[in-house]
Amino acid sequence: MTTSRALFSTILLALAGCANQTSPEGGPKDLRPPRLLRSDPAHNQTNFKGQTIELTFNELIKLKDPQEEIVIVPSVGKGTQFKVKGTKLLITPKTKWADSTTYSINFREGVQDVTESNIAQNLQLAFSTGPDIDTLKVSGMVKDVFKEEPPEKITVALYSADTFNIFNHEAIYFTRSLKNGSFILSNLKAGTYTLYAFDDKNKNRKVDSRNEKYGFLPERLVLNHDNIDSLELYLYLVDSRPLRLASTRALAEVNTIRFNKPIESYTLAGKQKSVHFLANDPSEITAYYLGKPDSLSYHLTATDTLGQKVDTTIYLKRDKRKKIQEKFTINIGDPVFVKEEKQLTVTINFSKPIIRFNPDSIVIRPDTATSYPLPEKALQYDSAKRLAKIKWILADSLPAKTKIFFRPTAFVSIDNDTSKADSKPIEELNLENTGLLTFDIQTKEPAFICELLNSNGTVAATFANQRKYTFKYLPPETYRLRVIIDTNKNGKWDCANILTNTPAERVIYYKGTNKKGDITMRANWEQGPLLFVF
Repeated sequence: MTTSRALFSTILLALAGCANQTSPEGGPKDLRPPRLLRSDPAHNQTNFKGQTIELTFNELIKLKDPQEEIVIVPSVGKGTQFKVKGTKLLITPKTKWADSTTYSINFREGVQDVTESNIAQNLQLAFSTGPDIDTLKVSGMVKDVFKEEPPEKITVALYSADTFNIFNHEAIYFTRSLKNGSFILSNLKAGTYTLYAFDDKNKNRKVDSRNEKYGFLPERLVLNHDNIDSLELYLYLVDSRPLRLASTRALAEVNTIRFNKPIESYTLAGKQKSVHFLANDPSEITAYYLGKPDSLSYHLTATDTLGQKVDTTIYLKRDKRKKIQEKFTINIGDPVFVKEEKQLTVTINFSKPIIRFNPDSIVIRPDTATSYPLPEKALQYDSAKRLAKIKWILADSLPAKTKIFFRPTAFVSIDNDTSKADSKPIEELNLENTGLLTFDIQTKEPAFICELLNSNGTVAATFANQRKYTFKYLPPETYRLRVIIDTNKNGKWDCANILTNTPAERVIYYKGTNKKGDITMRANWEQGPLLFVF
């Protein structure tokens, strides 16, 4: 009996010992992040001759995406090994550390504790393999041209070689921006650099301009004795590949001219008439060949947003195959009548080019006994965009619930089919049901464009180069205002062009005294003047 009791006590003690080695259930949540106790090399150590870096923490750790989160500059390649042994992190590069070089390691969110995944805060390590350590810094902000919120985790890089190509080469110095868009490149050696940033979606540390936004500073950065700060990089998606003609194909009389990327503008000229337009896909032109022979040559020029051009001769054809007849549809925008100015405006989009319209088939009926046909000059048609705009000045005001009617013969397409009958109620805007918004602009910029955006981000109204302006007849809604700094004074926003080393034109959003840009307009409401300084 005594032996049995002794054995039972021994088992209980053993179980208790095992239980003490595991984390207890329940209790307060661990909110403390891992804390670095020591490192080899130490922070800012010089003449480091080892191969493996060893960091020791005060608790068990784990890694999160170390190849992405732990950034070593200058880069030591993608074969770097990161190993965890309990409370220790071991870092070994694929190749040896370079001689007389300062390295900086930013651990970002790469090191966490095992229990609650708390992230080691502000964890950085700098060391040198030579007698001196570089201490220069470059810092600033990354912004998206047309977004107010800063982009996150954007790669910011420096290069010094004149022959460096951001689309083909990896930079040596790089970091990633924080949630607020800020970035710091530390422990840099003196020299002359070029700075750029990009959204490295495929994580190859090269810019893919087809689907990755990027931006750059056109001027070189000269680092001597002082740090450089307050830099701004603006990101935008622009395909920088050379523009080329990909193919031309004919089906019946319809020719599709396809490029390898979107184009900004084009011309198409030949001895015989051709109806053509930029298709819904901006990398395609649709051309209807109306000539008598089976094919004729045409002179084609096309330009992309970077000014790259295609200048060539193509042949438009009439293929013997029959095309599938597409339904002719029109999309009529909401008609708006401004009471005080007695002007009606309507926008109409067409699925196919139109060859004529009949003004008598577009009428306004204020009542059952009265009908106003559209004056021919009131409609302007843009064949390249398949878009018609009606601007109709009326002699009289319109009663409530007036409609504009489009009869079946209103529009005739290039295939000689007609549009369906349609009608739209006319919305009346007047001073009682809309608002006035006045801006007072203070700037030294010689040329600028102001755009008023509605709640869905569409440009509702615009003006240029005026120091005081009033937006009239604004429907009750929430608006925002942005300004484009029109550097080249061409009346539009221009994207960055790395081929000519030209940065994107700046876009600035209005922020009120409360640092918020929302402007709420109400009916019969006048607001302003709001001061906008830039």
